[in-house]
Amino acid sequence: MKPFIVLALTFSMLAAPFTAGAQRRTTDSSSFQYRKWQAEQRKTIQRDLHLEEFQKAPFWTVYESYCRAIEYLELEYFQVMALYEHHSGDLNDKQKQMLSRLLLKNDCYLAQVRRQYFKKFERVLSVSKATEFMQLDYSLRAACRLSLQQGNPAPERPVETVYSLNTP
Repeated sequence: MKPFIVLALTFSMLAAPFTAGAQRRTTDSSSFQYRKWQAEQRKTIQRDLHLEEFQKAPFWTVYESYCRAIEYLELEYFQVMALYEHHSGDLNDKQKQMLSRLLLKNDCYLAQVRRQYFKKFERVLSVSKATEFMQLDYSLRAACRLSLQQGNPAPERPVETVYSLNTP
């Protein structure tokens, strides 16, 4: 929780020059985008992970906990990217630097949470299945982030986006 508080405070200080209405729209839009992307990701995982029947209930329990653990970090990433996209021409170098550092801290915290949850996934799945899930999860998140960085909304079909990144 401490990393989130630090990141939230930094984000709020950076966003102070912008109006409250713009912040609310950015937050609402980011939250909606994230929820939509999360639903698509879940469908992709259900389709592509090929879990045995006895693995499904424990996996989805850990997965739901994992999603709750990273939700604030993911939403923060979406919000920072939306802020940058909408105000990139208005930001000075110091503000751009703060955004970049905020995204780097966010990535570090996300990596810590993913490492903790990998151990939990290993307990309910085989090591190879847990590794397969983490690789799929990473690919889906990378495709989503790439789409956001290019100024597009989160991909509705994340797995097709991942495959398109790997084709010439």
